[in-house]
Amino acid sequence: MAALRLFWHQFYDLAVTTVTVWWRLLPKLLLIQLIGWTVYNALQRLGAISAAQSTWPAIAIFAAGLLCLLIAYVTSLRLVGRELGIRDVVPREVEDDRDDSLTRMLAATLLPFLGIYAAFDYIRDESADMIVLAEIMYGGAFGRGILQEINPNAGPRTLALVVGVLVGIYVVRRGFDLLHERTGWRAFGIVAALLEAFFLVLVIFSGGRLLESLRLWWEDRQLHEWLETLTAGLAVAVEPLRINLPAVLTALARGLDTLWGWFVTGMAEPLAWLAVAALVFGSHVLSLAEMWRKGQPLTSHVLPRTRLARAPAAKKGSGTTGRRIWLEIQELFFGDIDDRYLPTLQSIRIVLRPGLTFLAAYLLWYALLDGARTAFFDRMVTAVGGADIPFWLQWLPAMELVSDLLYQPLFICLLGVTFHRCLLTLRGRASTGPAQRPSRVVLAPAQPARSAEGTP
Repeated sequence: MAALRLFWHQFYDLAVTTVTVWWRLLPKLLLIQLIGWTVYNALQRLGAISAAQSTWPAIAIFAAGLLCLLIAYVTSLRLVGRELGIRDVVPREVEDDRDDSLTRMLAATLLPFLGIYAAFDYIRDESADMIVLAEIMYGGAFGRGILQEINPNAGPRTLALVVGVLVGIYVVRRGFDLLHERTGWRAFGIVAALLEAFFLVLVIFSGGRLLESLRLWWEDRQLHEWLETLTAGLAVAVEPLRINLPAVLTALARGLDTLWGWFVTGMAEPLAWLAVAALVFGSHVLSLAEMWRKGQPLTSHVLPRTRLARAPAAKKGSGTTGRRIWLEIQELFFGDIDDRYLPTLQSIRIVLRPGLTFLAAYLLWYALLDGARTAFFDRMVTAVGGADIPFWLQWLPAMELVSDLLYQPLFICLLGVTFHRCLLTLRGRASTGPAQRPSRVVLAPAQPARSAEGTP
């Protein structure tokens, strides 16, 4: 009963706080959502037009559209965080103005954001809309497939081209990252974000075809045939026991597939969105939350650590020129691990820490909102009834906009409120820890510096 009361209290608290914040920020959130939707749909149509000439500019424009969605998402979460006072949780002596940089937030959230879009088929659905639009606009002129130009399975020449473009984009993007760190010019950061979005979308499209070819390769292997023969032999062996082994295996596979679908849509996806939301509020907030999660007291401090200050002392000392060049090369190719992957893993650990009842309350609210959105959109489609393809091409985006305008602001507020409650829970546990525990000085994850002079 105590667990049920705690669950209900947390469920009610999330609901009341989310609705309160949503009502206060509704005009601003609606405006941000409307601008993001307009820019994204304009770029999607521009990508469909450019696909008539080449796939490459179409993918670049599509990636830019996804980046616009991320900017709207980050901007909305920053408004919610400011309304909730999330930054007030951070002691003043460890605040860092660089956490307010939009380009820094885009760099931190772009990889997990597009990872969610790829893992849960958002990119596939959105790109399919652009491809269908291009096919209809040009009368089926793309019978060979728009994405055939970037299919690495098309031949060695296409594979070499895709790999060369990926390597080139990565190197150029890292160069713009360094320029942005050393000069502080926001334009360099925006260009780096656009290049990274193009890089990730190209990896997703090309990698998906490589995985498909790997599956086909496995089905053609002799070992796969041996396993099928073994299964058929076992089925014959258990027939006297009146066991239909193929039916049992089919039912088992279907059940596992259903359970996996429930896990992905009901737990993995909402927790992934919450982890991405945690990245928006800055590396210092994440670092303090990580320290509290480990039981460190509130008197612990976090020192900002930038990419330019991250190199070992040998880089500043008596190291040789070759050693310094090697360190620069390491930073060029492996700096993303500290900048993007580690903060993402850190945020996942933090959002899992508050407890099962709290996570259950959040997951239930997520499921209710998502279910209400799907039901409302389905009702709109049913009310319109049958129509031809040109009608749906014109009006379906508007119907999706109406659905998103009702859902996205509430969803954004729910993410912000949930993370705020995570911080308060972790801070409360840290404040009740052993008083004699000494404080520690911990380096925060790396973040871009505005200028070389401002680097500690």
